[in-house]
Amino acid sequence: ALQEAYALATRAVALDNGESTNHAILGLVYVRQRSYELAVQCGRRAVEINPNNQWNAAVLGVILVYAGESEESLTWLARAREIDPYFDEPWYWRAAALAYISLHRDADALSGLKHVRVRSYRYAALIAACHAQLGNKEQAADSVAECLVMKPTFSITQFMKKEPFKNPTDAEQLASSLRRAGLPE
Repeated sequence: ALQEAYALATRAVALDNGESTNHAILGLVYVRQRSYELAVQCGRRAVEINPNNQWNAAVLGVILVYAGESEESLTWLARAREIDPYFDEPWYWRAAALAYISLHRDADALSGLKHVRVRSYRYAALIAACHAQLGNKEQAADSVAECLVMKPTFSITQFMKKEPFKNPTDAEQLASSLRRAGLPE
């Protein structure tokens, strides 16, 4: 699927190099391929083409959190909400939470995750991790239980395989928080 996404995204850029969304999507594909420099270039190009598009700003924020630039990521995520105060995509809050977690700002991460109305197991796991880091053992346990009801086969190892962090310290911070919450390895 990743190879197909890459083929389609590069084709879209080739067909219309002036369409910002094409660059943003290609940037997300590059993140998944762990080509961080190219991902950041595409994200910045998308914002350069259309600086008033909240999606582009948010996508650049997502790219930057995985590229190890959490502080700048939060700047771009905030910019998305400045452009559109009603911008409320679940993936937006997840990206902000990942940035905050990597910066050891778990209360801020938790605050953002509360905006997500319909949660998947991934959000429950992140909420559990934040509560664990904050010493809220009961809430962490409740979120772990919620996660495991939704995904009984959950494992930190599998979860982390889908988190393409460039910086091993950021990945370990998240994995450590998930462990502390009591999620299975």
